[in-house]
Amino acid sequence: MKEDTKEALIILAEECAEVVQECTKLLRFGLNVDDVQNLNKEIGDVLALVEYLNNQGLIDLFLLEESVENKKEKLKTWSSLYEV
Repeated sequence: MKEDTKEALIILAEECAEVVQECTKLLRFGLNVDDVQNLNKEIGDVLALVEYLNNQGLIDLFLLEESVENKKEKLKTWSSLYEV
């Protein structure tokens, strides 16, 4: 594995952890403006790494879109987020 790919994966993992941290802050302290803005920033950071890894050929945006649709279908069954 190339060093830049390793670095990108490490940074992606770190950014995902930061998304988790912002989610827990919102759950603990409520929907305050600063934490909502931080959540947006952290998700944007994750998307930047997704774009980078796509450009490197490690991930495929077509397959990601397929995974998104599959997740939505699962959520229709196991959650009320996507009502049938």
